[in-house]
Amino acid sequence: MNAFIYNSKIAIVGYGRMGQLIEQKIKENNIKYKDISAPLEYKVILRNALSYQSLKDISSVICFPNPDSGYQVSKFILESGKNLVLGTTGFYRHADGLKNQGMLDELNKIAVKSGSCSVYTSNFSEGVNLFWRNLNSLAKNLRSYYDPIVIEAHHIEKKDSPSGTALSCGDILLSVYTEHLFNSKKGFQLIRSDNIARCLKDSLDKTYFLAMKEEIQSAKDKIPIISIRHGDIPGTHRVIFIGKDLISLDNIALSRDEFAYGALSASEWLTYKIKKGFMPAGFHCIEGNLLSY
Repeated sequence: MNAFIYNSKIAIVGYGRMGQLIEQKIKENNIKYKDISAPLEYKVILRNALSYQSLKDISSVICFPNPDSGYQVSKFILESGKNLVLGTTGFYRHADGLKNQGMLDELNKIAVKSGSCSVYTSNFSEGVNLFWRNLNSLAKNLRSYYDPIVIEAHHIEKKDSPSGTALSCGDILLSVYTEHLFNSKKGFQLIRSDNIARCLKDSLDKTYFLAMKEEIQSAKDKIPIISIRHGDIPGTHRVIFIGKDLISLDNIALSRDEFAYGALSASEWLTYKIKKGFMPAGFHCIEGNLLSY
C-alpha cells in the first residue's frame, strides 16, 4: 500500500464538463480536507500531457476521461501506482450493457501489482448512493411478485446511453433477480425514447402502467432500461416495480454540483480508508458504499 496521509495534491484528469466543474468548485469554495489547514492543491492534466512525470507530485487522481479513452487512461494511472477515483464507467461495458468482467479483473490485477488503492462508481452523489442501497433492499422484498423497469433522463449533450447510473441500477436488480426460483432475470433490454412526457410524467398513470406491463412481458427474462435525452436535465432515475400494483423509487438531481462535490468527497473518503488501513490495493467498485466512513 502506498505511504499516504491526507491528500496534499490531486490531479484532475479529463477536462470535459465534469472536470471543469470540479475545478470550479475547488476555486469557489476554497476546499480543504480534514487535518489540512491549507487549501486543497490541485492541477489539471490534459490527456496528451498525462505522463509519469506529470503525476510525480500527485497523491491521488480524480478522473473523468472520455469513454473512448477510459481504458487506456485508467490503465496508465493504475500502473503509475497513484490512487484513482474514476467516474467514467462506460468503457468497461459490453454493447448489451453488462459489465466486461475480464477488463475489470485485469485493471484490478494492475492496481494490486502497483500498490494503487483505487475506486470506481457511475455516480458520486450521496443521494444516489442512498438510492442504490434502498433499491437493493426493496428489490429483495419485491422480486417474487414484481418485475422491474429502469427509466433514466439526461440532457441532450450526454454521450452515453443508457447512463452509467441506470446500468448500475440494472446491476443491482440483476444481482437480486438472477437465479430466482421463478422470476429470474438474465440481462437488459436497452430502449431509447425521446418522449419524456410519456416515460416520466405518465409512467405513474394507469394507462401507461398497463402498457409497461406489456413491455415487461415482451422483455421476458430481461430488465428494460429506457433512456431519454431532453433539454438540460442533470439526471433523473426511476425504478418501477410492476405487479398487481406499481411501486416507484426515484432520484432526481437538481444540479450537477452534487456530482462534483461527490467526486471530491470520494477522494477524501478513499484517503481516509487508506489511512485507517481499510482499503487494500486494488480497483474497487464502491457503488452504494460511498457513505460508509
